[in-house]
Amino acid sequence: MPISITSNLSSINAQRNISRTDEVMSRSLNRLSSGQRVASAADDAASLAIGTGLRTEVASLRAAALNVSQGSSMLQIADGAFNQITDIMTRMKSLANQAASGQYSAVERGFINDEYQQLLLEVDRIGAETEFNGVFLLGGAGSVQVNTQGANVDSDSGFAGFEFNGSLVNPGNAFTVTYNSTTNIMTMTNTTTSLVQTMFVNAPTPGNTIAYNFGQLGVKITLSSAFNDTVDMGLPIPAAAETFNVAATATATAAVLDFQVGTGTASADRITVTLPIGNTNAFSLAGTNMLTVANAQTASNAVET
Repeated sequence: MPISITSNLSSINAQRNISRTDEVMSRSLNRLSSGQRVASAADDAASLAIGTGLRTEVASLRAAALNVSQGSSMLQIADGAFNQITDIMTRMKSLANQAASGQYSAVERGFINDEYQQLLLEVDRIGAETEFNGVFLLGGAGSVQVNTQGANVDSDSGFAGFEFNGSLVNPGNAFTVTYNSTTNIMTMTNTTTSLVQTMFVNAPTPGNTIAYNFGQLGVKITLSSAFNDTVDMGLPIPAAAETFNVAATATATAAVLDFQVGTGTASADRITVTLPIGNTNAFSLAGTNMLTVANAQTASNAVET
């Protein structure tokens, strides 16, 4: 029986053309969907290498633009803080000129000094707490801790803990504590700034604690049930047993900010900004007061400088 072998050349040619057309269409669709003329090295190896480098450069420039935007926001926060300090110092200058005039008595200058000292604390608070994303912008401050404390203001006497405002760093502050068991009034005095605050205080129930915030002084104390509210403390005159002072564990340092604004590592790709320390110690205002005409004049010159 004879065997016949035949081939359909037209069908083979048609299938080959369809395959080529499908490949071209797939490549075109890939370019349309990706927006890239060269999708793989098979399309154009040289162009792919050049395009990849350009895409990397563009991504780096976008990151640099984001750095610029965030850096600008950071500097705006620092600028706002310095504007607040400027407003405070304007008021301090006014108070200094007022206290330097001879028509005021020592008592009236004391009233003026009370406001002046609060303004000093606010300047230090702004300098210690202004930050952006955890970076302190005006120098910041280290943690403030009890440096020395008397026997009647320790944990055995019921003073279980202390928290301090960063403004107490410059300079370190000393305090006295008295307690009147008849009125249940505790009086805390900052002997460095002469500020005084009183508060109604009771002993906590056994096993508990109570926090009392002497906010005007920047001090919060936590009392335990070991505190005896039936016994006077430090009256009439506090002794060393009723005093404590604070010190910083670190000093304020100027913020040096390096902003990456380019795609490389050269100096032209970075902008360095150094922000000054913003506290009363850096401004030579620490320790100034309005208690005498001479002191007011000294403070006035310091504020103006």
